[in-house]
Amino acid sequence: MHLLSVRGKRCRLTIKKPVYIKCMNETHHRHAHKHTDLAYLREIANGSNVFIAQMLNLFIEQVPHSLMRIDTALHNKDWQTLRATVHKIKPSISFIGLHEIKDVIPELEKNAAERSHLEDIPAMVDKIKTVCNEAIPELKEELKKLK
Repeated sequence: MHLLSVRGKRCRLTIKKPVYIKCMNETHHRHAHKHTDLAYLREIANGSNVFIAQMLNLFIEQVPHSLMRIDTALHNKDWQTLRATVHKIKPSISFIGLHEIKDVIPELEKNAAERSHLEDIPAMVDKIKTVCNEAIPELKEELKKLK
C-alpha cells in the first residue's frame, strides 16, 4: 500500500489493473476511461460499417484543425470565430458520443456569442480539447476493428 496526496487529501493507492486511487469514499479511475459512445452512430448507420468509418475518419481528420482554430481564437479573444468553430464541431461531438462535453459546447457557444463569463471560457476550451484529443486514439482503435 502506498500513500499519496490528491487535491490535498491523503489517499491510499492500490495498484491493480486498472489502477484505482481510493480517496475517502471516492474511487478515481487512473486507467483511462473511454470517452466515446458510438451507440448513436451505429444506430443511424443502419449496419453500414462504411458510414461509421467515414464518420470516424471525419472526426479524426477535422477536429484537430478545429481545436487549433478554437485555441487561436481564444488566444486572440476572437469570440465570434470561437463560437462559430465550436458550433461547427457540435454534430461530430454528438455522433461520436462525447457525452461528458455535450453540455459544455452550447454553454461555450453562448458565452462566446454574448461575450459573457469570459473567465470561464479557457477552462471550457481545455475540457473540450482534452476530451477530443483523448477520443481520437479510441476512434482509431474502432477503425481498426471495422477493417
